[in-house]
Amino acid sequence: YPSLNEGFGYPPLEAIRRGTLCACAADTSIPEVCGDAVLYFKPDDLMEISNRVIQSFNPIVRDLMMDKMKKHYKNISDKQKEDTDKLLNYILCRD
Repeated sequence: YPSLNEGFGYPPLEAIRRGTLCACAADTSIPEVCGDAVLYFKPDDLMEISNRVIQSFNPIVRDLMMDKMKKHYKNISDKQKEDTDKLLNYILCRD
């Protein structure tokens, strides 16, 4: 995901959700959103991009990253649920 200008980073987050290892640009909001659950590269460095894609096919790397992806997505999902519950409680004027 070689984005140069990203708002939130939903495509890599969806990849994580689906268990697909993702290589992403190390710029914009993507590192904040994806944490350690993706492989990063400089978006203007073609050699680094190709190295991350090749690295993503290594079974040892994939296994390590799958564990990170599951944990990271659970954390994101739990946080979204907590924030949604807080917002609904605020809107409905509950304590």
